[in-house]
Amino acid sequence: MKKIIFSALFSLLVTAAVVFSNYLPDIIVTSSSGIWTDTRAYSTIDAALSAIGANERDIYIVRQETTTALTIPSTARLHFFGSGSIANSGQLTVNTRNINAGDQQIFTGAGDIDFITGSVVRSTWFSDTEEAFDVTNDDSLTLIIANSETISTNSAVGNNVYLKWESIGKALTINGGVTLSNVLNIEAENYLIFTGAGDVDFLDGTRLKLDWFPTLRAMNTWVEDEEVTLVVTGTHIVSLTEVLTSNILIDMESERGVFSDNGGAADLTINGPIDSGTYQQIFDWTGSGAILGLNYATPQAWGAVGDKVADDGAEMQAALIAVSGKTLYVPPGDYLCAATLTVGVGTQIKGAGTEATTIWGNSDADLFSAADGRWLRISNMSIKDNLSVGNRTTGSAIKLTNGSNCILQHLSVIGFYDGIEFAGGVIQTKLIQVRVTTPKNDAYTFEGSGTSITIDTCYANTPGRHGFSFTKDWSYITLISTAADTVGTGGVGVGYRFYGGSVDGKQSKVTMISPGCEASSATDNCLEITSGTDFTIINPEFNTPANDTIELIGASGGWVVRNITFIGGRAVGSTGGYGINADASYSSRIFSIGLDLQNNSSGRINDQDYLSEFLPADGNIMFDFREPVCFGHSVITGAVVGDAIVKNTGKIRSVNNAGNNTIRLIESNSNDQVQIAGGGDDVRVSGDMILDTGVGLDPDTQATVGAAGGASALPANPTGYAKIIDKSGTIYVVPYYVQ
Repeated sequence: MKKIIFSALFSLLVTAAVVFSNYLPDIIVTSSSGIWTDTRAYSTIDAALSAIGANERDIYIVRQETTTALTIPSTARLHFFGSGSIANSGQLTVNTRNINAGDQQIFTGAGDIDFITGSVVRSTWFSDTEEAFDVTNDDSLTLIIANSETISTNSAVGNNVYLKWESIGKALTINGGVTLSNVLNIEAENYLIFTGAGDVDFLDGTRLKLDWFPTLRAMNTWVEDEEVTLVVTGTHIVSLTEVLTSNILIDMESERGVFSDNGGAADLTINGPIDSGTYQQIFDWTGSGAILGLNYATPQAWGAVGDKVADDGAEMQAALIAVSGKTLYVPPGDYLCAATLTVGVGTQIKGAGTEATTIWGNSDADLFSAADGRWLRISNMSIKDNLSVGNRTTGSAIKLTNGSNCILQHLSVIGFYDGIEFAGGVIQTKLIQVRVTTPKNDAYTFEGSGTSITIDTCYANTPGRHGFSFTKDWSYITLISTAADTVGTGGVGVGYRFYGGSVDGKQSKVTMISPGCEASSATDNCLEITSGTDFTIINPEFNTPANDTIELIGASGGWVVRNITFIGGRAVGSTGGYGINADASYSSRIFSIGLDLQNNSSGRINDQDYLSEFLPADGNIMFDFREPVCFGHSVITGAVVGDAIVKNTGKIRSVNNAGNNTIRLIESNSNDQVQIAGGGDDVRVSGDMILDTGVGLDPDTQATVGAAGGASALPANPTGYAKIIDKSGTIYVVPYYVQ
């Protein structure tokens, strides 16, 4: 049996030896079906190609074939075995894409090779990868980097050559001083493909993966000013401080990338754009370093949750540091913050709306704080206090210092000790459509100094405290359609408070257009000016049923109230307070034009014959004839030098006649005036005003007018009547008295 088996094996080996001796050295042509139909062997590849013509055939190359000029047609399928190769010393044109060879060199010689567009070749088919780059430089094909090699001479990838890696461990090492240039199209999975001390020059538009480089720094070194996209896959540890320039677009979305400092101290500055998924976490930065330079971010990029359970303060602060001077968008959610959030210069914080985005303060401190608040923007969110009222002893929702060109817009603030606090150095700042409710202290507090402040359509609800409070030096303040509600329990509350705060402190150039106020506490006022000049209050709607409605009080040490003009509107006072309570020692030049004072038993003007404390020291209470006056309507009209005048049903009465009786009626568009001087019948007329003292009207009856300085009897009959015609043609007839 053993002899039989041995004999069979021997016969098989002999047969195989005969077959291989006949065919392996030769070029074999078969049919397209792979069935051998021709046993002829050709001595050269040229002869084999000539024999197959235009037919589709497989050509098996098992030895080195030499050529000087050869074109391989697209119908040929080349198979290389053993030592099979083509040695080309001239021009080899390969028009077939069907080449089957392992990782062996199949092209040799110094000639040129042109591959048909769309070919796939392997770097191992050439003497080395550098030769592969050189030979394929003018072709449009895919070059598979099939082994790990060192690039030791400057090389350039062809403009239309795609580099492809099929497996790990095939990295190209670029030697120091050597450049691999013109790299654009790369296909590889997430493993190392470039390393070494040399340089790789990528073209604009190259899409890179961070995993293709040893470190972020290596990538950053090779990418100079080229516009590239960098894909981050999974979590990448950043151990060294890096600055990524604006020409690098970071793609965190495609493969769910995350940059992590692993608790270290590295800073990562990203000056270019970032592509990430909706509210995707892309940073895990827990050490002492920071992400910097972003143009736009959300707190979710650091892992904020927004469920009012997790403390999102650290994530929110990290985001604010990263976008300092740029934009932080806070998506819908409830964000709990247990520490102060510091905001940098020029930062914009935008929410999704007051009903969608809420940030909750959860400590006895300021929530947002800007020590240098220039160009700050906070908008479209609610800011609420998570502490109960009894647990809050300090802290503002927003505290802004040394700011200019700031805008707070579309905000709802509820709780906190102070609502919005400006701590001086604030100029050209606007508050637009802001609502503040603070149960402990002031809704809007301005301390220190500032100028050019606009408050438009803002609301303050401060039970027992101040709605809008200005202390020390503030100028050019405009309030438009504002409202202050101090109804409730608490301390002294003022809807609009302008307070000197120091010997030289004052407010000036203040315009209030349609201000509203509702106050109820026995110590509340709607408007209080203790130190201020050049105020214009237009169409106020004030209601203070338990105290003085308006207080113009001044104080010793230089605090004065001067040039205060009321135009239209209404001030409803209390049965025990004054409509306007003006301190005679420190107030001067108070103007009232159609202000309707109601229900002030101690200082009411309607249907009363005295003004009580509304008597400035220099007597300059004046009325400006800007439009026709209804004589049956009681208003404050004017006075000078210790005299007050009440224009009531067509009568002018002198109150507390202590000096010269000069009555000034000022025409609207000029300084023209009529003066009726005491001590004689002198009448001085200037400008376009017309005076006629001979009007025949019935004598007025004698009256006694009470005043702060006592009572003084008027004559039984007026001295005369003055007819005054202003430029519009309106006629005013008033009696006058000279004692």
